[in-house]
Amino acid sequence: MQTYLYALLCSTLSLTTASLMADSILLPPGGDIQAAINSLGDGDTVQLQAGSYFPSSTLNTNEKAITLVGVTDKKGQPLSVIDGQNEVQILLCSSGESGSTVFRNLEIRKSDFNSPGLLNIGSSPTVINCTFVDNSGGIHNTQGSNPTVTGCLFTDNTVGGNGAGILNTENSSPNITDCSFIDNLAGGSGGGIASENSQPTITNCTFIENLATDQGSGVYNLNSNAAIHGCTFNQQLEGLSGSGIANWDSSPTISECTFHQNTNSGITNRNSNSIITNCTFSENIGSSGAGAGIYNLNSSPTVIDCLFIDNLAEMHGGGIRNSGGSPFIIDCLFVGNSAALEGGAIYNRSSTPTIRNCEITNNTSSLVLPTDFPGGGIYSFSDSTVILESNTICDNTPGQVIGDWINDGSNVIAESCDCPTDLNGDGVVDGLDVTIVLGDWNVANSFADLNGDGIVSGADLTVVLGFWGDC
Repeated sequence: MQTYLYALLCSTLSLTTASLMADSILLPPGGDIQAAINSLGDGDTVQLQAGSYFPSSTLNTNEKAITLVGVTDKKGQPLSVIDGQNEVQILLCSSGESGSTVFRNLEIRKSDFNSPGLLNIGSSPTVINCTFVDNSGGIHNTQGSNPTVTGCLFTDNTVGGNGAGILNTENSSPNITDCSFIDNLAGGSGGGIASENSQPTITNCTFIENLATDQGSGVYNLNSNAAIHGCTFNQQLEGLSGSGIANWDSSPTISECTFHQNTNSGITNRNSNSIITNCTFSENIGSSGAGAGIYNLNSSPTVIDCLFIDNLAEMHGGGIRNSGGSPFIIDCLFVGNSAALEGGAIYNRSSTPTIRNCEITNNTSSLVLPTDFPGGGIYSFSDSTVILESNTICDNTPGQVIGDWINDGSNVIAESCDCPTDLNGDGVVDGLDVTIVLGDWNVANSFADLNGDGIVSGADLTVVLGFWGDC
């Protein structure tokens, strides 16, 4: 294989008969990238040197399975810059390009004010270790485009509409892995990524300080069943809702993600039945009535094995707020969450959630007027009924569970978490505690009412037996 070096003598690339047969071109800064692409065939490479390139029109790969590759510094940062100077839409794949069309080690910057850095129309190229900075959107995938985007950085991109980092529309399903989205701004929704009628896979990505003035400063899904795994959402800025992720008419799967210090809820679901597993929500803020960790509006998500710690709702639901729907909350831990009004851990309105095998402890509500019943643990408005199964709810201030609820009999609900079934305080749960339960049998408002259903019964005896032995 031969390599041809094209020297730039003025401002144009000089093509020769020999170069038309080349399978690799080494192009110096300022060289004509489109001319190099036109001269090559499938499997060939355009190698850019370190420096800046200023295309006069959009670079189109024209269905060719070529590689456009730059060089990097020792840290792997791209040093080959394609600059549209805010006048040119930089890269276009519109001829059904496949994964064999590759863009690698490039910095794409300053596309024109109405176009993204890379536009894929019915095309699925491979994009590796590229930086998209200061563009009118980083990448737009449309009309069934399914590119693979790996190890890329999207920063300081701005759009007036949706998807400042990446926008997916019209049944596009990109695979986005190990990418970072930092300080991107969408005038609509999706500061980092927006998907409309699409099914992206987003894996091990980081979202930091992105902003959408509407919804989903990190990620926005509309009629899109995204798969989001192993991602971090840190300090997404406040839009109208869902600073971390906002789902509308969508049922994404969200697993092993971290939501930290986002300023208007970690996840917001609207008419969406998300499946959320093994996620951590910490120090998020719920403003304008939103739940700080998760805010569900007319939604019935399934939330499993999640941790909610030290989240703050400026009104309702430090951990989760449910407003409509029938969510399932299973095997979760709520600790240290707080709400300025009701529901330090969980707030329910017009909802029938099922809460199963959860630990809800040390959550607080700040509404402490004598006539109020704020529910430091769980608060359900008069139009809601919560189903409680096998939960431990204790040490919440003030109150553990307020409002209508259905008790399956295996819950432990107590003012103190310190051995709540040791009724005589001798440090052991044994026959003496059973005797106390039997002595208050059918008595209302007794301290032996261990499951909080208002009366001492066989359910409380079951709780005692479940904690048998030393405290």
